[in-house]
Amino acid sequence: METITGEEFEKLLYMENTISNYIIKLEADYILDISSLQKLQISSCKFNSKLVIKDSSTFNSELKPDVFNNKIIDITNCEFLSLRLEHYDDDLFINDVQIENFEVTNCKLYDLVCTSNNIQSEFKLTSCKITKRAILSGNVFKESSDLIISDSEFNGELNLNESHLCNISLFDNKFELFNFSENTVEAFGYFNIGNCKFSKSYFTLSDFTKFTIFHDCIFEQTFILEKNGNLIHTNLQLLNCRFEKSAYFTQSAINKIIIENCFFKDIASFQNSYFLEISIDKTIFDKLALFDDMQIGKVDNCDRKTLRNIKQQLQKADNKIDYNRFRNYELSAYYQELGWGWKSGFKDKFILGATLLSTGFDHSWRRALAFTLLIGFSLYALFFVSENYMLQRDFSQWQEFLSGYFRFLIVTDFYNPLAEGRTYIDNTNTIGWLIFIFGKIVIAFGIYEMIQAFRKFKA
Repeated sequence: METITGEEFEKLLYMENTISNYIIKLEADYILDISSLQKLQISSCKFNSKLVIKDSSTFNSELKPDVFNNKIIDITNCEFLSLRLEHYDDDLFINDVQIENFEVTNCKLYDLVCTSNNIQSEFKLTSCKITKRAILSGNVFKESSDLIISDSEFNGELNLNESHLCNISLFDNKFELFNFSENTVEAFGYFNIGNCKFSKSYFTLSDFTKFTIFHDCIFEQTFILEKNGNLIHTNLQLLNCRFEKSAYFTQSAINKIIIENCFFKDIASFQNSYFLEISIDKTIFDKLALFDDMQIGKVDNCDRKTLRNIKQQLQKADNKIDYNRFRNYELSAYYQELGWGWKSGFKDKFILGATLLSTGFDHSWRRALAFTLLIGFSLYALFFVSENYMLQRDFSQWQEFLSGYFRFLIVTDFYNPLAEGRTYIDNTNTIGWLIFIFGKIVIAFGIYEMIQAFRKFKA
């Protein structure tokens, strides 16, 4: 490879817009002004110092930015000490660096910086190795523009912050520190991370898209996805992922989250989050999963396996309050699954239906009390009619009627509540006996459910 100076490098670029197979010996950090270039191609070159690619075009503020051509930047098989792509702006001039296509392929970099640019089409990093850091912050990706990073290794940190993004694809990469914070992803775009390995990763204070997928990823250290959300747009899927250390999904507001076939080796926290829908299937929580004060907007849309998983984790964490809440959700979901046919769960449906009628699945003692008094009163009224249907109605006997009603509520009193002393119901009144016995059973059941309602927080 021939060695050339910075001046020769710049001269060749301005003449041909392309350069390849050179060692470029720069005396100091070098600023390459691409104001007059529409296309820049650099391949198979090695730089001994920092290269800054900069557009210093200036124009009057009355002119529209679109008078400038978009830039196409293609860099392949190069080695840099540092590569920077910078946006220039000051109080006197307005400048908007618009990049149509930026691609870095099979390169070695110590430092990569790309800030405050408008990406019109694609920004690609393919098969690269970045030793210190990569900063991709403050950029605006226009509609249908893509950020694609694949087959690359980041031994330092990758900061992707405060940007407006459309489509993101990260495949087959290794990240030492991945920081994705305060970003907005367009609702119609996608966020797809597959087969990547992360040491530390932070996804905080960002709005995600309807198509946000992590699949076949390994998170070796702390994983933080906190304070994110867009209840309308964010659909988050975690598929076949492994979390070696703590994972935090706290204080987020997400439309739908799906966790399937994942393994959480350490603590996973979903505390103080709000999900309209959640699904957890074939997932192992090796230690505690904390669901304290987590809310589900459309709990009726959750399947029973999900609710049971959450309930079991709350039981392990000894959270009796939220445990009872999700136990009720699970019973409700099971009740909805069952049918009234004999082979489709009639017995369980009947038992759960009685519980739903008496206390509800939330075990309300007020509802149990009202159930006992009202159903008891209805059955007593039928019994009263069966005993007195031959007699003329006389509303002046209301005190006797109420006295009999209170006797009827006493479960252990099997004497006729309408007769004085210990007198049994006449043997000829078969219907009265049936109503009487059924009424005692119902009243006993209501009292039992009311007692259980007071004991629901007991061990």
